[in-house]
Amino acid sequence: MSDYKSNYRGRLLRSVSLALALLLLGFYLGRERKTLVAGELPVPHIVLKTLPSPKTIQNKRPPRPTRPVVGETEEDPELAEDVDIEHLFTAETDMEAAPPEDDEPETFLPYSKAPVLVKRVVPVYPPLARRAGASGTVYLKIFVNKKGRVEKAVVIKSIPMLDQAAIEAVMKFEFQPALQRDRQVGVWISIPVRFVLK
Repeated sequence: MSDYKSNYRGRLLRSVSLALALLLLGFYLGRERKTLVAGELPVPHIVLKTLPSPKTIQNKRPPRPTRPVVGETEEDPELAEDVDIEHLFTAETDMEAAPPEDDEPETFLPYSKAPVLVKRVVPVYPPLARRAGASGTVYLKIFVNKKGRVEKAVVIKSIPMLDQAAIEAVMKFEFQPALQRDRQVGVWISIPVRFVLK
């Protein structure tokens, strides 16, 4: 064992001395080399090309609108400054005459008694809607005239495949007309039409 330790130490001493010798030799040889300074390094010649920039388009502002010309009102020479209002309301004027009836009924007419449904028609379920599984409630706004018949129907809440069937059924409904002070009147009402798959 002692022989092995002495051999190991000898090899270690020889390796360290050899490494020191090589280090000194490298230091000595490296000192003689000429070191390059950064300023002496060759600089590659690089040519930079500039690309032409696209022309910018400047949008012109639209011209300001011309101010409207306010015309001066000319006084009608036939009108007197003092108008006698009393001759406008003479006995010949009918103060209680009703305004002419429009072709389009009003959206809301007041009534004391709502229309009562007398005849209900069951809507025909469209075959395409049945196959598609469409169901639900279509809400309609209908105009019930003085005779209790439905004149118009407008869809409020739609189920596209069922709207037309709902309108066709509701147009066949019959009502007792709405009353306004014991007088029959046409009114708009809302009505649901339910479609249920069985």
